[in-house]
Amino acid sequence: MTYGEELLEVGRAEARVEVVEGFLSVGVSWDVIAAATGLTEAGLHSLKAEVSEKKLRFRGSHPLSKAEFLRVKEAFVALGRTKGRVEIVEDFRRAGMTWDIIDAATGMVTAGFDLVKAQSSQPMDSLITDPPPRA
Repeated sequence: MTYGEELLEVGRAEARVEVVEGFLSVGVSWDVIAAATGLTEAGLHSLKAEVSEKKLRFRGSHPLSKAEFLRVKEAFVALGRTKGRVEIVEDFRRAGMTWDIIDAATGMVTAGFDLVKAQSSQPMDSLITDPPPRA
């Protein structure tokens, strides 16, 4: 897996955590969440720990300036978060969740969801390359 792909995965995982916590905050039960996403309460805790561990790995030395590195890293993680939010909202929609509950939990209404989904599907192939060797 390339560095860019790893950053996208971190963003996706962060989004899954954020969206599941949003559904919990509006009273959606773990049974419904697990049926829609396959994620259990224990799985959520594991996913949070995995995200924290991966974020620590990204704090190494890079040939980019600190500002450049942070900008690139943030762009990949943000795209991953967007893709992750789209994917998990689609899981809930397939499970029959209504848009009013999705909106309450995530702030994504139908029109906004369609726009975010279109934006998140932009090709990133030119940006996903192996990282330069670390010093």
